[in-house]
Order: sequence, then C-alpha cells, then structure tokens
Amino acid sequence: MKKLWIALLGIFLVGGCARPYAKYYHDLVQGEDTSGVIFATETEEPKLLRGTTDLKADILLMLENGYAPIGYSEFTGPKFNENQAIEQAKQVKASVAVVYSKYFDTRTHIQPIVIPDIQRTVSSGQATAFGSAGSATVFGTGTSTTYGTQTIYGTRTIDRFEQGATYWVKRKGVLLGTIPGDLPPELRQKIGSNKGVLVVAVIKGTPAFSADILRGDIIKKVNNIEIIDPKQYQETLIPNANKKVTITLLRDGKEIVKEVKLNPVPEGVNLPK
Repeated sequence: MKKLWIALLGIFLVGGCARPYAKYYHDLVQGEDTSGVIFATETEEPKLLRGTTDLKADILLMLENGYAPIGYSEFTGPKFNENQAIEQAKQVKASVAVVYSKYFDTRTHIQPIVIPDIQRTVSSGQATAFGSAGSATVFGTGTSTTYGTQTIYGTRTIDRFEQGATYWVKRKGVLLGTIPGDLPPELRQKIGSNKGVLVVAVIKGTPAFSADILRGDIIKKVNNIEIIDPKQYQETLIPNANKKVTITLLRDGKEIVKEVKLNPVPEGVNLPK
C-alpha cells in the first residue's frame, strides 16, 4: 500500500501542470499592427520541428522560408511530451511548432503524505463452566479493529529542463519578400540618419531574393519616396503591387539601386489600405 501512495505522489509532483505549452503561451499578434503581413489559412496537421541551440539562427531560417511568428511558449519543469506543442499549434492555427529543450537542474522533492493506518488485534480466552454433570472448558478468539492515520514521506528526484516552442504561420501576399526592422541606434549613428529600414531577412523565391537584396541591407527609398520606418515602408509597397519599383539601398556604406517587379496581390487577399 505504501508503494502505491509513493507512486501517486510522483504523479502529483510531475503532473502539477498538465498543459504547459498552453498555460505559458504568449500571443505575439493580438493587438499588434500586422500591416503587410497576411497569413495563409492552414488546413493540414501542424508540423513539429526541433530547434537548435542557436535560437536566432532558427528564427532567421523560418523567416527566410516564408513563415511569420505568431506566438511562443516557455517554461521550466520536468520533461513534458512535445506532442503537446502540436496541440497548442492547432489551437492557435499555426502551421509549424519549433520545440526547444535544455537541461536546467535536478531537484529532490519531499512531500508528507497522510495514509490510512488500520490496526487489527486478535485476542483469545477460555472459560470453564461447572454443573451437576461435571465441568466444561470453552476456548475462543476475537478480533478488534482500530482505525487511524500515519504520515510517510515520499521523495522523488526530478530533472528539470528549460522548454518551449515557437509557433509559425505561412505568409501570404508577399509583394517584395523582405522582412523589415527598425534601425538600431548604432546603425543610425554609423550612417548618420534616423531614416530607413534594416533588411532582417529575405524570403526565398521572392522578387527581393531574385534581385539579390541581402540581409543587412538598409532600404532608403522606394521609387523616389524616402523610407522612414517599417510601417511606412509596407504602406509604400502596397500601391505598387505587380509593378516595377526602384529600390535604393545602402550596403557597406555604398548606395545601390535595384529595379524589382513586385508580386501581384494573390486572389482573395485584401491587403491593408
């Protein structure tokens, strides 16, 4: 019986959070401006990929393959079944879940458990009766039961891991194929300007990829329109869908001009105005 209670204790300690991928999910798109980012609707089973030790490289790879991040989960605890990340991907309508797990530490848990303590006592006795015909001796036994409790202490050593997943959807309605970002302060200082966008990634198979626009380039103009920030950059591209545009960029301090034809807007997609 004690072994059973200790086993139940182990389940309690390990199973304190049954769905950590859902409980510790962080939404990246709710309430955010997603101008120029149109997500495809996925009908297939989400894919499960295993991340590497280089999270930044994994993110760039996903971006370059045409995916956009919509959320992530992160938590520390005993090793959980990574298939739970697939269930969470279904809930948030993600195409891909990239899972991560790294050993963190080992802990020993001690938990007092009160269990039933049943004591049974067997007693015996005899009695002798005397009568006109003589005497007779009778022997007998009896059982008494006492109900109580006792406390035992169960221990379990648990390896804990830093775990999590990133969730991605396929982009749709990609016009140029660059992922723009704000200029970091050190780069603004270097080029002597607050204006422009940094090319964080280039999506494979897009006009930007074919035109050899590279990660790390700084886009300064689209046609003759000076680019201020990522939002205004996206708003500048949209009216030029399916048209040729002139992209003026900086690379290693040198100005380069590229002529690129943007993709058309896919049928059934309404890009932001």
